[in-house]
Amino acid sequence: MGSGIEVELSNILHFPEETVAMDYRGDVLAEKIQTDLQGRRFTVQIVVEDAAAYSDGMGGMHWRESEALQVAGVAYYFDVGIPEVIIGVVANSGSESYPSIEASRQWLSLIDRNIQAAMPQENVLPVAIHDVFPTSQGWSIGEAGRVIQIGQRIHGMSNTTRSVHYNVGVPLSMVYKLASGLHRSPHRDICRDSFERRQAIIMLGDSVEFGSKIASALARDKYNLDASLPNHIIAGLPDRDVQEVRGAATLLYGLASLAAHSAAYSNSLAKRYSSLLPRHNPADILAELTPNARAWLKNNAAGIVKEFERVYNYFAPTQPLDYSRQRGRRNISSAPETPLEINPRGSVQDLLLSGLDQTHSPRMGIEDIVFSNVLSSIDRSGPQPLIVLEARQYGENSISMDDVDSHHSRLAALAGTLHQKGASLSPDRLSPQCVQQHLAHAVANSAGVSTGTSLTAHKETSSPAPGARAGVAPRPRRY
Repeated sequence: MGSGIEVELSNILHFPEETVAMDYRGDVLAEKIQTDLQGRRFTVQIVVEDAAAYSDGMGGMHWRESEALQVAGVAYYFDVGIPEVIIGVVANSGSESYPSIEASRQWLSLIDRNIQAAMPQENVLPVAIHDVFPTSQGWSIGEAGRVIQIGQRIHGMSNTTRSVHYNVGVPLSMVYKLASGLHRSPHRDICRDSFERRQAIIMLGDSVEFGSKIASALARDKYNLDASLPNHIIAGLPDRDVQEVRGAATLLYGLASLAAHSAAYSNSLAKRYSSLLPRHNPADILAELTPNARAWLKNNAAGIVKEFERVYNYFAPTQPLDYSRQRGRRNISSAPETPLEINPRGSVQDLLLSGLDQTHSPRMGIEDIVFSNVLSSIDRSGPQPLIVLEARQYGENSISMDDVDSHHSRLAALAGTLHQKGASLSPDRLSPQCVQQHLAHAVANSAGVSTGTSLTAHKETSSPAPGARAGVAPRPRRY
């Protein structure tokens, strides 16, 4: 299973003349590969990442526009380069073949000490990469690292880190539980320091609700359930097809809303709108479902697309905190003449259909939306296939390496728990007694549902598409 970390550092990179961060994005500055006594390899890379920053016109650079404006009343937008630390996969438990999580702790601490030593606060001149990551410690300097220098932290940053992303692998049937757990986490309340992070948290909430709605429609069709039961009750059935569709739909909504948000706001840094980003394309996740689940999604694809449009168009903000990001904002539509294009290859609707219908063309993927490391295959190194996910909005920005380690350990433990729960799901169809028992227990424990609600299954000659079930008015979102 394992997990990993990506740590964006708060130092500004200095590039050769007439070059910019995008010319080197993803290039290796320094790398270290270590083998432990058990022969397990551990890799740490320092690569070039780009980020948005604002100049105050007085020589200072800031991450937030508001901070630059406070200095002299002006703020100039810049794309800057920063170092990003990519920590190799480490074990979440003692039974895994990866190096222990202690290895990541040691390297995070070493990197922090190196930067502090090479870049004291009073030093205003950039230094060579090999002065921060010396070969005496086993680092090898990449081609980009020979021509790029590392400078001071951006103004106002008290810690080495700027932003941290955590990568974990969970079974597809447990993706919804990870997403809903992140959305309920107290750490989400910290993510209100920027327009994009607020939107990311709202969109994650929409994703988990969408996942439950689609999964409940499948469960109703599969088990002929009472249509009056709430979606979250139905979607909780311990049926593998239902839970895997719930996870797939949760991720699909997240990707499609990310694409729509980015296109509508003309924002090139779209990943800032994402709380949970899969490392797999929608078509690859679709392929993990059973043939019956894939057939159901294909048959209901049109209704699912319409349901996405309804939810996204309702919840997309209409009173912006930053008016400049609202220019050109328009609702998306499934009408042939007005699809919201992602790029010349296809639209948001094409992205959705790529995750619903294996025969759809064009097939759109994550790289059509954002620059990201997309895995070519599902992780099958353990007893269960795992979906690798990047948690992008977990905890504060600019935290200490000790806090990075603490957050990583917490998420790794959660992933381990979900791995065990995923293994307990049976692929077999649930018995009527099991369905009734689960629903009765769920209703009794749901604060908003009366225990007197009928749980009796009933026969339906046909089932409406998910979009036709949208009779309940959506609840307004809080910013």
